[in-house]
Amino acid sequence: MGRSAAHERARLPGGDEAGAHARDAGGRLADPLAGRAAGGDNLDPGRPVSYGFGWFLDPWRGRERQWHHGSTSGFRSVIERFPEDRVTVVILANREDIEVKALALEVAEPYLVGAR
Repeated sequence: MGRSAAHERARLPGGDEAGAHARDAGGRLADPLAGRAAGGDNLDPGRPVSYGFGWFLDPWRGRERQWHHGSTSGFRSVIERFPEDRVTVVILANREDIEVKALALEVAEPYLVGAR
């Protein structure tokens, strides 16, 4: 039986085959990428990269940000994550005339602690 990307995203590295998920003290799914994707891995020794585990890792207005986007045949999508603020925005569009990256940042901004 296939598993969705969301299932794999929430799965613990090295977890059991039953699909055990890590949870924080409040019972919410823990972030298996925390500390790993933003850990400053070096693919080229001495030169940090701004990409890891499928995420672009570049700050926005001084905030840690993990994001990814894509498009195909009239569809566009983006996910913007601001881990320190616990804010994630996902935009899915079935039109090519929508700037999903700009829209996602516009939606996220009011929720970022101390933004503006």
